[in-house]
Amino acid sequence: MQSNNEKQLLVIDGHALVHRSFHGIPRPMITRSTGQEVRGAYGFLNTLIKTIHEWNPTHVALTFDTPKPTFRRQEFSAYQTNRTKSEPELIQQFPIVKEIVEAFDITILELPGFEADDLIGTIALNAEQNKINTYILTGDSDILQLVSDYTKVIMHTGSQNQKLYDESAVIERYDGIKPSQQTDIKGLQGDSSDNIPGVPGIGAKTAIKLIRDY
Repeated sequence: MQSNNEKQLLVIDGHALVHRSFHGIPRPMITRSTGQEVRGAYGFLNTLIKTIHEWNPTHVALTFDTPKPTFRRQEFSAYQTNRTKSEPELIQQFPIVKEIVEAFDITILELPGFEADDLIGTIALNAEQNKINTYILTGDSDILQLVSDYTKVIMHTGSQNQKLYDESAVIERYDGIKPSQQTDIKGLQGDSSDNIPGVPGIGAKTAIKLIRDY
């Protein structure tokens, strides 16, 4: 792998990390002196510091979803309609996290009509075209489809546990299926978290076998 002047970009999936931090830190709540809930912000900050120290990026950007429906809802009206509303205590974490990120002088990227994942994919592709090594910090396995020679995923699984996925690690995890074939798995098995139907009777294992065989 040849890099562009040793530039190393870290792209952070803001919503994924705050959610995992909020739900991963056990109660009793960690609060400010005012009693405000800060579990999500506290866990996010710890993860941010750990990741920067470990990977020493030259550039950092953070992406967020926005409340506005995305273009996916226009194409498929049932998209994510099965999701329950986030707890008010969790929603209150995001302004705190943005204050933290701004204090670190980290660029925040969000665009109405698009998900954070869309921005992450666009940034990673642009960086790859310029031969810049990119590390994506997330807790969402859907991002593994972006792994390439220049793009790797740091999968955060909670409690500060992280695993680095390059192409060989993705292939090992999915029994021979490449990152570029991840969309085929989703197309066959569907995605219950986003309310996307798949082919009836086909789960992840059968999807992988079909893709591998045919």
